[in-house]
Amino acid sequence: NPPASFTTLVQKEAAERVAGAPGTDDWGALSARLQADYDCRIVRAVAPGLFWPRPQVDSSVVYHHRVTVPEPLSGLPRVGVRFALPRTFTHIRWFGRGPHENYPDRNAGALRDVWAREPDELPYIVPQEFGLRTDCEWIEFVSHNHTLRIDVLSPGTMHFSAVHHTPLQLYEAMDTTQLERNNDLVVHLDVAHRGLGTASCGPDVDPRYEIAAGVYEFSYCVRRI
Repeated sequence: NPPASFTTLVQKEAAERVAGAPGTDDWGALSARLQADYDCRIVRAVAPGLFWPRPQVDSSVVYHHRVTVPEPLSGLPRVGVRFALPRTFTHIRWFGRGPHENYPDRNAGALRDVWAREPDELPYIVPQEFGLRTDCEWIEFVSHNHTLRIDVLSPGTMHFSAVHHTPLQLYEAMDTTQLERNNDLVVHLDVAHRGLGTASCGPDVDPRYEIAAGVYEFSYCVRRI
């Protein structure tokens, strides 16, 4: 079965407020609203065709997403999906860059191989984005009795992170004493991710690693093994 909840995630770097995500009982009708986080107004209601699941004969499910980023939202931190897994998923395996966290503009020292580890814990004194792995072809989330596997279909690779905090929790906490920790594992699967740098201290991100306005399409297969 697919994870209990999926939320299409398009967010501004300042904050995250994803609103109006419907239930997942009817996978064919599932839709989501994209929200401009910097001023909390709905910028576009996405039609149900945003993504459509396709059950396969082996009980896996293929998802295809099509996300339109309007010009006013160019420069987003990421474009992808987010879902939560129960805390019983305690280990991760992936074929992509690792073993340490890496980002599109900081991954030359991260080799592509099969890696395995526990979910990341915040390595910084000030809560912030962390834990991304880039250029992944597949990811496996392992619990004590089964494994959930995601195979990237299109484009050839995607980025992922799996931590116990939402972006909003990381943004709102001033230090680790204020940071909430979820029991669930919060997973991001991104087709595009902004590079590092915000110009708050030092240079801004290289323009080559910004997320431009336009249409982003991606697909992947989810199965339980």
